Amino acid sequence: MTELQDIVEQVLVEADRTLVGTQSARRQIILGYSGGKDSTVLLHALARSALIERFDLAAIHINHRLQEQSNEWEEFCRKTAAKLGVACRTYQVQNKPPAGDSVEAWARAERYERLIEASQPRDFIVTAHHLDDQLETFLLHLMRGAGPHGLSAIRQIQAFEERFLIRPLLEVEQYSIEEYAKKHELDFVSDPSNVNQNYDRNYLRHKITPLLRQRWPRVAENAAHSALIQQRLADEIDQRATNSLAQLVSNGGNSISLEPLRKLSTEHRFWIIRHWCKQEQLDVPDRRHALEIEKAIFQREPKATLLICWKNTELRYYDGRLILRPRQSNGTNGQKYSWDMTAPLKLPNGELRAIESAQGKMALRVRGMRCEVGFYQREGERCRPSGKRHSQSLKKLFQQWRVAPWARNSVPIIWVDGEIAAVVPHCVCEHVAAEPGEGGLLLQFSASELA
Repeated sequence: MTELQDIVEQVLVEADRTLVGTQSARRQIILGYSGGKDSTVLLHALARSALIERFDLAAIHINHRLQEQSNEWEEFCRKTAAKLGVACRTYQVQNKPPAGDSVEAWARAERYERLIEASQPRDFIVTAHHLDDQLETFLLHLMRGAGPHGLSAIRQIQAFEERFLIRPLLEVEQYSIEEYAKKHELDFVSDPSNVNQNYDRNYLRHKITPLLRQRWPRVAENAAHSALIQQRLADEIDQRATNSLAQLVSNGGNSISLEPLRKLSTEHRFWIIRHWCKQEQLDVPDRRHALEIEKAIFQREPKATLLICWKNTELRYYDGRLILRPRQSNGTNGQKYSWDMTAPLKLPNGELRAIESAQGKMALRVRGMRCEVGFYQREGERCRPSGKRHSQSLKKLFQQWRVAPWARNSVPIIWVDGEIAAVVPHCVCEHVAAEPGEGGLLLQFSASELA
């Protein structure tokens, strides 16, 4: 067995021992297979390894349909895997990268989504990243001014969507992969986009790293060592942020009290917010937004209208708390919707139901009356909640209910014969309230995921 095969087997055996232990269930090794030199070498090494006695090996090829030869490459992958006795499943991506988005980032996201679909929890997802990829990734993040998490570059083994993402070749240099391919006379495909120096990674690969190697022959190994140090530092930071976050979050994890954060250092605050975003599966803020957060929230008293957005994430402030949630579009408007309170009513931001119940607060007689549903638009609107002696403005009621100003136009309001009858889920108004003990209509609003 060659040295490269030894390395591949050692990495996966050690991962199996440390991550999974003595569990007897047979797992899969799912290889992301492009048909290029690196993944073909890894496929060949895996297929010839004793690992196939312990794992089910499968190759997954994702056809992004970005090149004229894409279908030819897909067929090549099928045939090559078949020659090696490995099952190969192929997927054709039907959508295209959104205008203005990075094609590389889009293609990477599509690949990993399909790899997750093709695998089961606790399977090993394997990719052919090698030492030169590690150097390029480290340099790319360095050029962007990244901190420890970015400079961690590529991890050899990491948890990933209930699976384990493993790069067995991460400590192997490109020339060793080339020697293996020559020795075993392996055929592979060549993607012409790999020489397009408009892509930052290709520019580094063809222009910068050859010069670095001339001056510092061990630059790849040294960068990998630095990345490992940064990984350990990032893990320590994440653990501290996890411990702090557990003491700070409330309301299901999407809000934090501001005052305790004020007592922390600027750096620790940033790590907490960054980790908070990851915990909520939202994009983390970059350096520019971190500075904006610090200036708008911690260097002055934040306004109730505060809104800081980045990618798919927004940060708000209300009543002494920071609120983190997916970025919103204003899905509500001044339109009103007719409703007879029998079937559920679909609204721009969710679904409204009226259910007969002993806990229902709205009188049953309302069903069948002329009802309309809409949203808060004018500050002068008033209503009289059941049990109150006088009517009050909706603005004042929202303040009492502690509904943030920016969330008020997402709260459903029901009008009966032109008069406000309910603000869901906060109140039913006096003139349509059910008598005590008689039961009535229970109003339920289920917000959509991004509402």
